[in-house]
Amino acid sequence: MLGNLPVRQRRLPVQCRRKKVAFTDGRGVEALQFFKDLSADGSADYAKKTDADAGAPTNLQTGKAAMMMTGSGLWKQLQDQTPELIEKDLIGAFVLRNRRPAMLTGGTLVTQSARSRHPAAARALVEYLAAPDSILAAAEQRATVPGLRELRSTSYVKKNKLVDFSLQNLGSACAEGGTPAWMEIREKIKPTLEPAVVGGRSAKSAIAELGRLAEAAIARM
Repeated sequence: MLGNLPVRQRRLPVQCRRKKVAFTDGRGVEALQFFKDLSADGSADYAKKTDADAGAPTNLQTGKAAMMMTGSGLWKQLQDQTPELIEKDLIGAFVLRNRRPAMLTGGTLVTQSARSRHPAAARALVEYLAAPDSILAAAEQRATVPGLRELRSTSYVKKNKLVDFSLQNLGSACAEGGTPAWMEIREKIKPTLEPAVVGGRSAKSAIAELGRLAEAAIARM
């Protein structure tokens, strides 16, 4: 299950930087090999993809897949396209479990710069965006997860089982990135790792290359 937390308030020191690649220590290879094995034994078919950006029904909705990784926004798509799956209670969610439970979370981070020339105004904006009402409004607009457990009792959360599930499991949420270079690095992930999943490239080789690309991107920061 992929959670998406729209707005959270944070004050980070400007020197906060992660400069070390953390996925080349063997865990990255193990994770990629897991996907390779699923494809090799027929448990998953990488070719069966739907165009999410075009709003096409997912394989889960069309009955071509029994399981998928998705975000909480899928619930809105189910309501619009295949409401019978909700009415018949045919959709459920679970947290991935290996070494520990983990749910990927993305979202928008709102911060106040330590060097802002207008600290009072910046602080006021951050506090406004981080207020429960603002967070809830942003979540409803984007069909995402409000990053405050106290909002679990709202009608929006109660009507979206995937959002409610995500809030219940915030303790297992893991964020992506960790470095200012992340936006550059994430664009390299698919073209670097895809040949290992669908082709003959080894997981070790693909992860090593992605590690080199990530290190180069971090070094430019």
